[in-house]
Amino acid sequence: MTSQQKTLQPSRELARLTIGVTYFEDPDYLQRQLDLWKTWPAGVDIFLVDDGSSEYPALDIINENKYTLEEHNPTLQVWKVTRNLGFNSHGCRNLIGKYATTDAIQFIDLDMLIPPGQVALLKKVRVDENKVYHHSCYAHHKQTLIDPPGHYNTFLIHKDTFNK
Repeated sequence: MTSQQKTLQPSRELARLTIGVTYFEDPDYLQRQLDLWKTWPAGVDIFLVDDGSSEYPALDIINENKYTLEEHNPTLQVWKVTRNLGFNSHGCRNLIGKYATTDAIQFIDLDMLIPPGQVALLKKVRVDENKVYHHSCYAHHKQTLIDPPGHYNTFLIHKDTFNK
């Protein structure tokens, strides 16, 4: 009689997720995000795009606070639009969409907070290329939860759909 061994395969690793955040001259909201990002799980790439700040550039705020992420935290990339073009959040999101390396991109405004449990759930979503996903988020400036469909600048989308 021969025995058979069953090899247990590890569960499928959660997909990576890009979270794109636009920033302009708001160090207080950035500090709140920096504190929150330290609670987010690994497997998240944060793209922070500074929309031409001159008084409070994002990178200066990050460096002043000696902000670092641990191995179990997300990764952070900071980009800066060198000219202040006025309200350019859409252009900042285009930059995020162009350089994101994950299939899924979650866009949020700086004043929208996503708790770590929700980030973990977003990583599990199999993002359909034909859909845009709207969900609740916490609006820090209003101190309230915005129920689905949430804020119009807070959405999850497949990178290929965004870049069409």
